[in-house]
Amino acid sequence: MNQFTFDNRQKTLFGAMMLIGIISMVITWMGDDAYHTRFWSNLLHNFVFFTGTSLMALFMLSASITAWAGWYTVIKRVWEAYSLFLIVGLVFMLIIAAGIWGGWHHLYHWADLKAVAEDEVLKGKSSFLNRGWYTFGTILFMGVWIWIATRIRALSLDQDKHGDANFTQAKKMRIWGAAALPVIGFFSAAMLWQWVMSVDAHWYSTMFAWYSSASLMVTMIALMLAHLAEISVWAAYYASHGIETEKATPFEFAFENYTALGYGDEVPPAGLRIVGPITAINGLLLIGWSVAIIFEVMKMADVQVARKEPSG
Repeated sequence: MNQFTFDNRQKTLFGAMMLIGIISMVITWMGDDAYHTRFWSNLLHNFVFFTGTSLMALFMLSASITAWAGWYTVIKRVWEAYSLFLIVGLVFMLIIAAGIWGGWHHLYHWADLKAVAEDEVLKGKSSFLNRGWYTFGTILFMGVWIWIATRIRALSLDQDKHGDANFTQAKKMRIWGAAALPVIGFFSAAMLWQWVMSVDAHWYSTMFAWYSSASLMVTMIALMLAHLAEISVWAAYYASHGIETEKATPFEFAFENYTALGYGDEVPPAGLRIVGPITAINGLLLIGWSVAIIFEVMKMADVQVARKEPSG
């Protein structure tokens, strides 16, 4: 089994990409209004979207494990990788929570204690819509999700190394998977109400969490299937043109090139090596297209996450 390690060139590349992201955020902050509305609303929207997508990956993984599905083992590593983004998501959501405590943003009307005291609707919801519940609820619920995700991941890796005829690890994973389904179902609804729907605290919908979860689920599955289909096209091209390697199947080799991973242990025969870089360029363009689609979905969601600056 190949073990991927980041070399210095890849570290430099990803470091440069992160630096571009940070510079873009700084530019947004500097060109924003007094409340930095666009900056904070963009952060909230992106944090919730990508965190929710990773949670849906954990849900699909848990459902497949609970149902004793066999087909999911082919792509389970993708879902496991998605689900571990929850760790990053927790850090991001705590940044939003810190902004509530520190008064750094005005995303939520209910965070204004003076407004709550003068508004009967906000006062009636104050036992749920408050900064303490927002912060510690986020830590508690996301902590449970992360705990489940890491346990399933650990058992999955242990099964690869020490799996036995009694399916010891699979049985343990099924317990964790079955426990995850109701936990994700309930906790995700509560957090979506808290994180997103409470932006307009005077509005309420019992179906909001279901619509949001369905959208996140469809996004996660659609992106995964789209990229697998694109990789399969390249794999079919490799197979039809006799591009073979000793240690990898056409699909595995296409996957490696498509993601620009480049282990370097497998190369096509002489005269056909240019196909690998072409696949990598195509993969980067299509992955970028996927990111553009994600942002278009978020734009179409039309979630108003900032209040107008009060007059006077």
